[in-house]
Amino acid sequence: MNPRQISSFPVKAMLVVSALLAVSALTLTACGKSGEQLDAEKRMSAGGKAGQMAPGTERNFAVLINNYAQAMPAQVPWASYWWAFTANGIANGAHSGGQSPAGKFDAAHGWSSGHAQDWEVKFHGAGVKDIQGWWGHCNGWCAAAALYPEPTEPKKVNGITFGIAEQKALLAEAGMYANYDFYGNRAESRLFPNPQDLELASNDVVPDQYFLLLTNYTGKNHQPLLFDRYTTDQVWNQPLAGYKFEAPKPEDFIGADPANPNVYRINVTSTIWWVEDGVPAGATTPAFNWNESDPVFYSHRTLKAELWLDGPAVFDASGKLVSSGNVIVTRHPRNNTFVVGGQWMNGYLNSEQHPDYIWVPTSIPQITLEAGPLGEINEDANPWVDVEWITKYLLPGKDDPSAHPVPIPTAPSPRPAASGQPPTNGPTPVPTTPVPNPTTPIPVPTRPVPQPIPTFTSPAPGPGNPAPNPGNPTPPRRCHPWPFCN
Repeated sequence: MNPRQISSFPVKAMLVVSALLAVSALTLTACGKSGEQLDAEKRMSAGGKAGQMAPGTERNFAVLINNYAQAMPAQVPWASYWWAFTANGIANGAHSGGQSPAGKFDAAHGWSSGHAQDWEVKFHGAGVKDIQGWWGHCNGWCAAAALYPEPTEPKKVNGITFGIAEQKALLAEAGMYANYDFYGNRAESRLFPNPQDLELASNDVVPDQYFLLLTNYTGKNHQPLLFDRYTTDQVWNQPLAGYKFEAPKPEDFIGADPANPNVYRINVTSTIWWVEDGVPAGATTPAFNWNESDPVFYSHRTLKAELWLDGPAVFDASGKLVSSGNVIVTRHPRNNTFVVGGQWMNGYLNSEQHPDYIWVPTSIPQITLEAGPLGEINEDANPWVDVEWITKYLLPGKDDPSAHPVPIPTAPSPRPAASGQPPTNGPTPVPTTPVPNPTTPIPVPTRPVPQPIPTFTSPAPGPGNPAPNPGNPTPPRRCHPWPFCN
């Protein structure tokens, strides 16, 4: 779809469901390898509705921009190290004098055979087949940093001292198996071989959805959001530290679309700050203060977008926005895997153009050692790293009376993989194809648009697809698989 064409699909249908829509992820991959979709239904959380947008989600642009233009989560997630696969993940001993977080975990449990460390080397280590330098634990760190307080001092369990680095590493490993709600689609050519679908995946999360997520989740409710800051194939998950939208001015309001007079457009500028994962492994995070005073721990990006509303924006004589229509988001009529609403204005398919997807962690459940229904082995999260044990014994620094500790094993040296790729803590730049950021209304398309515009039809309501209710925005389709790093 041309980034400036509204009329290439039936936009009038967007007024049918003007709500915040979540879609299930084909994959949730962090700085980690990609993999196939497994049976997500078998890994649904017992909580069920924990991550759904509450009834009464605000959708009015004027209300949101006037009340929640700037916000941060109640608990800003903490910074950490990303534990690269090419350095053996959490079996890496470089941060603890030759002893790895996984090795200390084994020792505190009395596992002389090295269950956690051996598994980590096999599945998250330098010898993993087709390894890429950007694979690591940033999705697990994101989930843990959003859900758990930051470790700030060493803790001793069964005579084994776990420093800040080891505690964060083990939480990051446990977080590789998380429950979450997911908005957008991962833009990867392997997942979307159809070029049109890949373009749609590269254009989401769409601006209207981005605006609603930030202002409702973090603005109204002070909840943490996590996002992939890299628009194209590679994945770099980061936690949101804060956001700020500039106050709209009368000249930002473009007006109704010539071909779709019920769709009104307004330009917005926002800045997002995120927490970094390339900090020293044992560091503690300084307070976030809305600037780059410590760029080691926080980074930011300014984004421009055009939002779509179902009514006009009205300004008073002083130039202040006083009323507007609601923000429009609906499913794409050609492929309801995708949603539409607004246009990004930061360069077309630029790798740093906008967040690729946004997700909300709800919990880190206990993982089991059991194989899946087809005998498959979970290679995404270390099954020996027990989140319940971490919560009960490690974080409070209490001894586990059921365990008999053994000496800490030496961490193995990373074995170079066939690819020989070193860790690369940052996305690899790709060529940018810039497009102008027009301030004039979208021109009427030159190619014909079929008339009349068909009415958008949502999938039939059912257990997995509740009927939309304008007073209660469509809840997300829950998605609780492993984070699919394999």
